[in-house]
Amino acid sequence: RDAMVYMNKLYRERLLDQDTLTQTLDQVKEKVTTGRFAVYASSSPTENASFAHTQLKAQDPDAGLKMIWPIHKEGLNKENITPGTWNQLGWNVSVITKAAKNPEAIFAFLDWMVGPEGQRTIFWGPEGLYWDGTQSVNGIAEAPVFTDKYLTDVENLSKLMNTTNSFQWVGNTVYIDKSKTAYEMELPEDQQNWETKYQMNITWKTQANGTEFSNLSPLPESEEGLAEQRVNDIYDEARAKALHAKNEEEVLKILDQAEKDAQAVGYSKMLEFKTKKWQDNKAKMAGN
Repeated sequence: RDAMVYMNKLYRERLLDQDTLTQTLDQVKEKVTTGRFAVYASSSPTENASFAHTQLKAQDPDAGLKMIWPIHKEGLNKENITPGTWNQLGWNVSVITKAAKNPEAIFAFLDWMVGPEGQRTIFWGPEGLYWDGTQSVNGIAEAPVFTDKYLTDVENLSKLMNTTNSFQWVGNTVYIDKSKTAYEMELPEDQQNWETKYQMNITWKTQANGTEFSNLSPLPESEEGLAEQRVNDIYDEARAKALHAKNEEEVLKILDQAEKDAQAVGYSKMLEFKTKKWQDNKAKMAGN
C-alpha cells in the first residue's frame, strides 16, 4: 500500500513516465540507451544499463550511468531491502521435443553450452578475441584468461554480450560470475566492467534466495487456479487505477475495493493453497 501511494505521488508529479504502463520494452531500451531519463528501475537493470553506459561514454567521456542502492522507505534498514530474488532451481528451462530426430545430439549441444567452453563462447565470443586460453582461478578450473581487448574494446564487448544475452538457453552462473569477478577485482575501479562492478557492490548484495517460493501456483483449471487468474486480473486493474488516482485517499480506496473483490473470487482459498505449497518447499529444502 505504501509503495502504491508513493508511485501515485511520483506519477501525479510527473516524475514517473506518463506512459509507464503502455510503453514497450523497445521504447524503454531506446530511452535508456540515449540517456533520456533520470532514474531507471527494472527487474534486470544491468541488461540495458550496461549497454547504455558504454554507448553514452563513447559519445562523451564524462557521460555514463551509475547504479544506486535500491530506494527504501525512510526509517527502514537498507540492508534488509531485497527488491529482487535468485533461485537455486534457475530461471528458465530447456526441453527436447518428442519429434526431435536426434535428441542425443541436442542434449550433447546443451551439455556443451552449459559447460565452460560453451559459456565462455556465448558470453565473451570465440577464443582469441576477448579471452585466450584458460587458467585455474577462484575455484574455477577453466576460467578464461582475458585479453587486453577485454579492457580496451569495452563498447564492442558490451554489444557482443547484449546480442548473445537472449541466446543463453542454459546458464552456469557460478562459472561465469566467479570467472569474471576474480579478474575484475584485480583491476583499478575505473577499469572494472560496469556491470560486474555493480553486481559485486549492489545487485548481488540486495537479492534474496527465493527458492522456497518456487512452483506455488495451482493448476489453471483447478478452483484455486481460477481464483488466481481472477485475482491477477483484479490486481492489474487496481494497480492501473491507483497509479492514475487523484490523491492518496483515492489510492487507498481503490486498494480496499480490490481486496474485497479478490476475497469474493476465492483469494483466501488461493492463499491457503500457496501457503501449503510454500511449507512443503521449506520442508524439502530442510531435508524432511
